[in-house]
Amino acid sequence: MEYCLIWDTFTNATDSHESLFNQTIIGCLWQSAN
Repeated sequence: MEYCLIWDTFTNATDSHESLFNQTIIGCLWQSAN
């Protein structure tokens, strides 16, 4: 969850809300898999 919040913070600075949400999910899955 902490990784998700961090990823959310970074993507929020560059992407719209929709892209932000998708990027966050990908970030969470990548961190979980890694």
